[in-house]
Amino acid sequence: MVELLLSMLLALVVAGTVALVVAPLRLAFEARLAGNDEAQRLRVAADVVGEDVAMAGAGAYAGSLAGPLVHYLPPVLPWRLGVDPPGTVRDDAVTVLYVPATAAQAVLGQALAAAGGEASIGWEPGCPPADVSCGFTAGAAALVYDEGGAFNVFPITAVAADRIELGTPLARSDQVFPAGSKIVQVVVRGYHIDPGDADSGPELMQDGEGSSQPLVDHLVTLRCEYEDGAGSGLPLDGFRDGPWMPNDTEGHRYDADLLRVRGVQITLRAESALDALRGPASVLFSRGGAARAPAAFVPDEEWHLHIAPRNLAFPP
Repeated sequence: MVELLLSMLLALVVAGTVALVVAPLRLAFEARLAGNDEAQRLRVAADVVGEDVAMAGAGAYAGSLAGPLVHYLPPVLPWRLGVDPPGTVRDDAVTVLYVPATAAQAVLGQALAAAGGEASIGWEPGCPPADVSCGFTAGAAALVYDEGGAFNVFPITAVAADRIELGTPLARSDQVFPAGSKIVQVVVRGYHIDPGDADSGPELMQDGEGSSQPLVDHLVTLRCEYEDGAGSGLPLDGFRDGPWMPNDTEGHRYDADLLRVRGVQITLRAESALDALRGPASVLFSRGGAARAPAAFVPDEEWHLHIAPRNLAFPP
C-alpha cells in the first residue's frame, strides 16, 4: 500500500513538472503561429493594395485625350468614390482609377446625360475594326472624362452595336458630357477599414465598381498620406480649400491640388486574430484583448509602404 501511494505521488510530481514545462512551450508555439499569421495577412494586404495604387493613373493609349489620367483628372482620391458625400477627405480610405490593357477606348458620338443612359460610341483608332462597340462589354465600368477636368464612372449594363447602356454613375453629378468626350473601360479600386464583428474583427475592405467585399480580417489600420513630385507632404486640409475642378458648383467637384499627388505612403497594421493573445489596449494593441501575462502577448504588427505610381510621374 505504501509503495502504491509513493508511486502515485511520484506520478503526480512528474505530471506537474511536465505541465510546468509544456504550458509555456505551448503558449510560445501559439504566439509564434499568431505572429506568422499577422505577417501573412499584412503581406496579402500590402501586395493587393500596393499593386493597385502603383497602377493608379494608367490612361488611354489610343485616340484623343490619351496619356496618363493625371493629365485630365485625379486618379488617386482620398475618399470612397460613390459612397462618401461630396467634399469628404479622409486618411483612412483611398480610391484609385486606371485604364487596363483594353481596346475599349473611344469617344462619345453624342452628348451623355449626367444620370447616364444610352451612350453613342464614336469610333477611334485603336478600336477593333470589326467591332462597332469598340470592345466595351456589359458588366465592366466606363470612365467618361473631358478636357475641362470633369469625370465620372458608370457601370455598363448592356451593349448593342455602337451604343452602350450606362447605369447610375458612382458619384452624384450634374455634368453633361458633350460629344467628343473620352469614354474608356476603367478599373476602380478602393480600400477602407470596416469595424467587422466579434469574430472577424476589423476588416480591410476592397471596393470595386459599385460593390465592396472583405479582403483581410483583423487589419486595424489603413492610413494614407500623400506627396508631391518633390517628396513633400500634401496635407489633407489642402484638398478641401479649392480651387475646384471642373467648377465650384459641380456636385462631383474636387480640389485641384489632387492633381499634384505623385506619391502615396500607406500604413497597414494587423492584430492577432486571437483575443487571448492581445493584452490591454495600449501602444502595443490597438484593440485590447484578454491576455494579462506578457508571455502571452502578440503585439500588433505595422508595415509602411511608399509607392510612387509611374503614371503620376508625367506632369500635365
